[in-house]
Amino acid sequence: MNDFHRTGYGRTFFEHQLPRLIETLGTVGSELKRQNNLKEKKLQDSGEPNGSNMFTYYNVWFLHELSLEEVNQLLGLSGSLMTEYDAQNRTCQMGIMFPVSVLTAVPFIERVEPATNVKKMNG
Repeated sequence: MNDFHRTGYGRTFFEHQLPRLIETLGTVGSELKRQNNLKEKKLQDSGEPNGSNMFTYYNVWFLHELSLEEVNQLLGLSGSLMTEYDAQNRTCQMGIMFPVSVLTAVPFIERVEPATNVKKMNG
């Protein structure tokens, strides 16, 4: 339908709906930018680098040395970060923003304990 812009529906779309859509997308973009700025300010005011105060840190022991796929699976958990994975000792420290039960449900994790000496990532 090469002549859509010439039809009644096409004129309505290009003359009314499209400009409103563009305006609405601009408003959404502005609000997202404002929200991001507010979150950055809140993180800066908290005094914690990279918002690390939002994470609860745990020491994690694995049943075996992790494959790249398993590391990616852990990093793919939304709201998680991993610091200093030690393949030889099969341990790492993880910061998470979700209940620890999510970690304990991962089949290749042997045990999880709250971290007392947190190794925060530099960033």
